[in-house]
Amino acid sequence: MKIRKEFLRVRHRTDGQRTEGAQELKSLFQYKSFRKYLHDIYLYEKNNSRGVTLTTFAKAMGMSGPAFQMITVGSRNLTVVHIHGICKALKMAPRERDYFEALVLKDQASDAEIRAYYQKRLSNLVQEGQVARVRTSDRRVLADWRIPALLIHLLDVEKVRS
Repeated sequence: MKIRKEFLRVRHRTDGQRTEGAQELKSLFQYKSFRKYLHDIYLYEKNNSRGVTLTTFAKAMGMSGPAFQMITVGSRNLTVVHIHGICKALKMAPRERDYFEALVLKDQASDAEIRAYYQKRLSNLVQEGQVARVRTSDRRVLADWRIPALLIHLLDVEKVRS
């Protein structure tokens, strides 16, 4: 069965803003379990796309329907190949890929020291995103009239070049 191009149109946001559509999907960075994240994405697509079944969704992720179900309930683990296949299918940005991979490896780690390592990595990835948002919306920067004027000028220069 061929998957339509618009099938995986996941609308999760990293900035906490609402997305268009009937159901809002939380940001990947709010999840503490990759299994819950995958389950929620499946439910989101099932509710917002026509013809989405467990089998078609799993095939888009590069696995069978029963394998996907076993992964989401915790009776089977993801391999590195599956991790990267899922990231590619969901069109994740590099930071999202890093977060998802660390989330999977933390959940699947058998050693407490390894889990602690990946937990710290997850925290660092979340903080990186928060720092970037604070810098772009810092009121002190925008309070000085010269900076917005400079940004507008740079945008106008870019328009002229193209």
